[in-house]
Amino acid sequence: MVKSKKRSVKKTKKKSGKKGDSKLSVLKSAKLTKPKKEKVNLVVRIRRYFHDIRNEMKKVAWPNRQEIISSTLVVLTTVIILALIVSILDVIFQYLAKIII
Repeated sequence: MVKSKKRSVKKTKKKSGKKGDSKLSVLKSAKLTKPKKEKVNLVVRIRRYFHDIRNEMKKVAWPNRQEIISSTLVVLTTVIILALIVSILDVIFQYLAKIII
């Protein structure tokens, strides 16, 4: 049987004399604090946002006219075929429902 060992952290008082402070808590607070960021004006942030959008849109690989036409035809053909299948099944089930009822 394996026994788990519990680790204990020993807190030592700082020599500064402050009540409740320990070296461990000072180290933790030093690691957890992030440098404060400068607040940026709202107008500047909005301009930067739209500037970034514009730069990302330049990177997009847009399809040419022939690709758009062929993709549109594929979609329309698929929709028409599926609509016909659903319509035929609907007529068949209506007929079966009339026979049963």
